[in-house]
Amino acid sequence: MPLRCGPVTVERLGPTTVRLAARTGVVVYLDPAGDVGEPRDGDLVLVTERPDPDAIARIAREDALVAIPEGIDPSGLDRPVERVAPGESFLVGPLDLHTTPAGGADGRATGCGYALTMDGVTAFWPGRTAVFDSHRTMSVDLLLAPVGLEGAMDRRAAADLAETLDLDLVVPVGSESAVDVESFVVDVATRGIPIALEPPAES
Repeated sequence: MPLRCGPVTVERLGPTTVRLAARTGVVVYLDPAGDVGEPRDGDLVLVTERPDPDAIARIAREDALVAIPEGIDPSGLDRPVERVAPGESFLVGPLDLHTTPAGGADGRATGCGYALTMDGVTAFWPGRTAVFDSHRTMSVDLLLAPVGLEGAMDRRAAADLAETLDLDLVVPVGSESAVDVESFVVDVATRGIPIALEPPAES
């Protein structure tokens, strides 16, 4: 069953694939990869890593906007893409989109995460990244926390970030390790932060 954060539904379709649906009917996919079905209902596709052209073709509408950070190879995609860099803001129909820095522990931004406001709910998907100072000062309702991703913040850093932000909900994304996820859930819950866990949908 999809999770809810206010009027927005949240559904994990794979380790790092998330589907967000607004009450208005707008559908956003984050990092679609692998077997995610063929709904072809995505209005906006936000990519933080090398894209999976087949997955994007299966979930995106013909007129969907696909955003990909500069420096990431979009080869294989048979549709136009919007190149983005950290610190940019866009209006995409009824949605507000802001790009955030993503990169390693050296503090150098090499990619992008996304903060997306739909139906008054701001969801933040940092992507595969360490925590940047700018992440800690964001106004966020829903954190899609990267847990167990190689090269990303570890579960303790993700829990610290969740504690810093004034959140309505945290959803762990990324790890296929039950130990990592369970440890993260316990850590966040003991800090009094609302957290929900839904396993990825079976392919």
